[in-house]
Amino acid sequence: MATSASSPWPVAIPYENTTLPGYFYRAGDRGVPPPTVILHTGFDGTAEEMHFQGAAAGAERGYHVLAFDGPGQGGALHH
Repeated sequence: MATSASSPWPVAIPYENTTLPGYFYRAGDRGVPPPTVILHTGFDGTAEEMHFQGAAAGAERGYHVLAFDGPGQGGALHH
């Protein structure tokens, strides 16, 4: 399956004795390593919501983006 610059890749971030779920959006190749933006929703948001709140737009504008659920949030609650 072909992916665009804003297609998220699932990631598992090591944290204490578990992992935190998230998504990595890879910017398109421009010949130089792009900066990375880290997005975290805070209290009761989810990493999926960050797609519409900046993750996809950041990748389309040339940034790598990492969006993740913190401990006690979203997907981290279901592990």
